[in-house]
Amino acid sequence: MRERPIRGLCGARCIRCRTHLDACVCDVIATLPTLRSPSRIHLLLHLSEGRKSTNTGWLATTLLGGAVHPVGRDLPEPALPDDALLLTPDASRTLREDDAGRPLLVLDAAWRPARRLRRKLHTLHTRDTVALPESLVHERGYALRHDARESHLATAEAIALALGILGAPETERALLTLFAAFVERGLRVRGLPRTPTLNPSTAR
Repeated sequence: MRERPIRGLCGARCIRCRTHLDACVCDVIATLPTLRSPSRIHLLLHLSEGRKSTNTGWLATTLLGGAVHPVGRDLPEPALPDDALLLTPDASRTLREDDAGRPLLVLDAAWRPARRLRRKLHTLHTRDTVALPESLVHERGYALRHDARESHLATAEAIALALGILGAPETERALLTLFAAFVERGLRVRGLPRTPTLNPSTAR
């Protein structure tokens, strides 16, 4: 059966990468090397994020062979690995290379909904929490989101940087390359000026 573009509030989108058709990044995905993930990614995807063409978490997690768990509203809490780490900015410690092998939970929501999910999902209350080093987060910001601050990462960026720490720098570079194309094409479609993005080769 012929695949048709996804249509919704954001207009026609690619069925594979879910971006606007004019901002499709499937050609970039085709050039990426094999992606290796030292820890399995479990994406907790807020329902509102799944409808956005600017969402990056679903694409990164899918390419890595991770698990996507829809959350929010009245959905039941997902079953998650007992030994999983929760990646969050307000963690008690930073992520380390020796954390490789432990599943990594990543909340994919805007900041306010993410905070509400932290309180609502009981399975997250007792999790060990880890953060990215502040030096990797400073002055980035996500240009496709109006509410992005300098210290706010897109979900795909956070996943990429985390995997770099966990021992997969080639995957980190590949995901950041994809993210750069995602942002550049998204800005072009919206008629917005390009914003400098971090060179994947100098991520750390």
